[in-house]
Amino acid sequence: MAIIIIGMIIWSLVEKNELEKSVTPYLNKNMPVFVSWDFNKMKVLLSSEALKTFETTKGRKIYKSFSNLGKLKSFESPKFNASIVELNNKYIIFTMLGHFEKEDAMFKITLIQDDDSYLIHYIHIQSDIFILK
Repeated sequence: MAIIIIGMIIWSLVEKNELEKSVTPYLNKNMPVFVSWDFNKMKVLLSSEALKTFETTKGRKIYKSFSNLGKLKSFESPKFNASIVELNNKYIIFTMLGHFEKEDAMFKITLIQDDDSYLIHYIHIQSDIFILK
């Protein structure tokens, strides 16, 4: 039993390192595009399900409200959270802290593997700027 547990730990550490190596460049390149607050530039980064959500009137309003953060100053390095295999899809979850003109924001990004790249499947943005005062 101990050998199985140790094997699983080693496997998860190897997978984490491999995902960090492949996902970090993707996020560093594409998250600034996502936070450009330009819907036409951002939509090419989305999975088909995420695109359907963002293309609704409500989805566009939500995306536009994200622009209250202002212009991007910088992102901190992405942090691996988890990978989940469900049916035939592999989801990879990372977090990134973004520094913006008006307020910092924590991004929880769920990516879906798409051939040899990734697409944003779900994104949660947490910031005090969104708290109604």
